[in-house]
Amino acid sequence: MEKQYGITVTSVQLLRPTFTKEALAGLSEKQAIQAIAEGKLNAARSEAEAIETIARATKNQADMLAGISDTKLAYTAKMTLYGNLKGQPNVIWVIPDNKDLTVTAK
Repeated sequence: MEKQYGITVTSVQLLRPTFTKEALAGLSEKQAIQAIAEGKLNAARSEAEAIETIARATKNQADMLAGISDTKLAYTAKMTLYGNLKGQPNVIWVIPDNKDLTVTAK
């Protein structure tokens, strides 16, 4: 246009851009691919955070139990089991005849 009319164009702006069906389909596909990728990335981040939390909790538990004897741990596990079963409607306690029932603490 400059040679023909002496006008220099510095910028062009479309007032109402139109797109072909193919361009719109391509744009939709690109957005769908990006959304899927972002979803996968967010899922991977969440999974990594969950694994890290479990690892920290496991280490913390191991550190707390490090100085406790196996006998005391076994006793505590049994008492916890009994405590959880006590009061449950579907639990039947069987005590053998002619046997005393005793619980001892170590």
